[in-house]
Amino acid sequence: MCSWERVEYRACGHIHKRLVGYCHFARNDPFRQCFGVQTTRRERAADATEQCPHCPTAQPQTQQPGHQMQDGQMMEA
Repeated sequence: MCSWERVEYRACGHIHKRLVGYCHFARNDPFRQCFGVQTTRRERAADATEQCPHCPTAQPQTQQPGHQMQDGQMMEA
């Protein structure tokens, strides 16, 4: 049984699940596949100031000065 963390974002109402740990079968599988039950190990509610990663109003990640993103790859400026 793989373990998951469930985070509920209060600001937008979205729920995000994150893998906490692989089960015995997934650790030994070369493709990390789990065909068993997935259990929720932890649950938490995010405070109103925490941004949801799935929300379209989420702020894009800031770039380092002197670097630009082009076609998904970092380019020197």
